[in-house]
Amino acid sequence: IPITTVESEKTAIDLLIEDIVAAEAHWKVLFNSQTDLQLLKQKLGDNKKALQNKVDSLAKIVEKLVVLKAERDSSLRMLDKARLAAAENVESLRSRLVPGDPCPVCGNTEHPYVTDNPGLDHVLQELEKEQQKHETAYTTGLATEHSLRDTSTQLNEIIAEQEKELNTKQNVLQEHQEAWEKFTIYKDVSDKTKKKKAAWLAEQ
Repeated sequence: IPITTVESEKTAIDLLIEDIVAAEAHWKVLFNSQTDLQLLKQKLGDNKKALQNKVDSLAKIVEKLVVLKAERDSSLRMLDKARLAAAENVESLRSRLVPGDPCPVCGNTEHPYVTDNPGLDHVLQELEKEQQKHETAYTTGLATEHSLRDTSTQLNEIIAEQEKELNTKQNVLQEHQEAWEKFTIYKDVSDKTKKKKAAWLAEQ
């Protein structure tokens, strides 16, 4: 065999080996780029689902707050009216009580509740408890609404950043893919699965 032929074949083999080595290194970069892109897509999808859940929950709490506010306002008005009526009734009764004279209500000549009425106080206390319950429910609802709005804002910001990052990674991946397709060995491994390509390249 002529020495020139041997040298030509050696040169061709050397070039092929260099191409395979470069292809293997590039495939690892391409594979990592594809993996990163898939992970980013998963995170983006998860965040969009989480955002939709927050939006749905926010719509529900906003609707519920209308009811909670109405109940709170109604209980507050009822308590205010009860306090006013109690004050007026007590004051009216007190103005007619004369020490030693019989009470116009019970006929007793002693008036132990002229400055205090346990029964009336109990009713007012129950109304106050009910009003406080509605006040707490409304306040809790407002806190939930604010929390959902804050979380939704944060998710929107994260999603916007991830979409920008996704666009950049897709462009980079396209460049890696185009570079990969220029390798001589590309056609030989194009029909192999991603996991098998790196192993096959290492065996060459």
